[in-house]
Amino acid sequence: MHGESDVKVGVLDDVWLSSTSPLHMLAVLELCDTRRHLLLLSPKGRKHALDWVDAHARDGSALKVQLMHVLEANRRAGTNASTDGAMITVVADGTDWNMARLVPPLASRLLRRPLKLLVENSRNDRAFLLKLAEPRARRELDMAIKAGWIEFEMGGGIHEIHQRLLGFTGKAHQIADHLRIELARLWVMFDRDADLNDRSKESDRSRQVRECAAQLTIPWPLAAHQLERRTIENYVPAETIRGWWCGQARTSADRIEREQLAKGFLDSGGLATTARRFYNMKRGLRGDVPDRRKKEDRHTTRPPLVDGDLDPLFRGLQPATRDCLAQRGFRGLADAFGEVGAVSDRALAQEVALGERRRLVASILERM
Repeated sequence: MHGESDVKVGVLDDVWLSSTSPLHMLAVLELCDTRRHLLLLSPKGRKHALDWVDAHARDGSALKVQLMHVLEANRRAGTNASTDGAMITVVADGTDWNMARLVPPLASRLLRRPLKLLVENSRNDRAFLLKLAEPRARRELDMAIKAGWIEFEMGGGIHEIHQRLLGFTGKAHQIADHLRIELARLWVMFDRDADLNDRSKESDRSRQVRECAAQLTIPWPLAAHQLERRTIENYVPAETIRGWWCGQARTSADRIEREQLAKGFLDSGGLATTARRFYNMKRGLRGDVPDRRKKEDRHTTRPPLVDGDLDPLFRGLQPATRDCLAQRGFRGLADAFGEVGAVSDRALAQEVALGERRRLVASILERM
């Protein structure tokens, strides 16, 4: 996990020549073990680093052997590495967050901090990300989680994620170092949701989160991923809905209702593929239609939906199909991502474009 991935680390020559912060530089070297972060040194910088090791580690000691191994491993790994993406430069003094130039104590704190994956639901979104990853990338993510390099953080919904990001905005000199480090080691995923007037577009709140994230560019652009579909439930393959989800019914009546809903949602004559990506999976068609009954009439049954009640994406359905899709959503569907065997790699490959899957996972691995 190096080359185009990880946080790259450069070191100015005066750092090696300085007598300050030796313990923090030891920490920087320890963290640049090429599996996670990558140390990039020029030939001159490498010579200074070797002299620094000679001055701080006794010949034949385990410490010196380890430090020499780190420098050599990074030399080999960094041969063809680019400086694109997340990179810091360690300086002897004069931290400048705009240029990602950090003194050794701040550099070691940033590199040691796990990448925090801020998601709306830490259980289902975690399972979703691991399932969406291709097998090799999934193994890398799983290894990073077990190593403590990646940690999931519960956002508490899109509104709370927005509030969290707003906390990082403001004048540059007003943002403390610990917040800069927190932001540098943050990755965000949030639902696209749906606009009230056009379900194919993002909701106002999702747009606000996306726009807020785009403003957070110091020390590098925040890695924020807005789902290309409405919610994670909209990524569940048809095979899983027909099989696993219908099989979760607790009664025969519930099973019949689930099968009818699955048929109306998936079968020919139901929703088009594009419409399924923006369907309200939690509450069904009626969940997107305002309840216009007077308060005193709320105890009465709502009238059936008609075509004109619906977003253009969902019009043209047969009345029976429309009525079926109006009554309920796919309760508990997101749990499928965490159930062994519920979502097969084969079915997911047919459902979700490979490019989207790779973009999502790469945006994590390149910041790990």
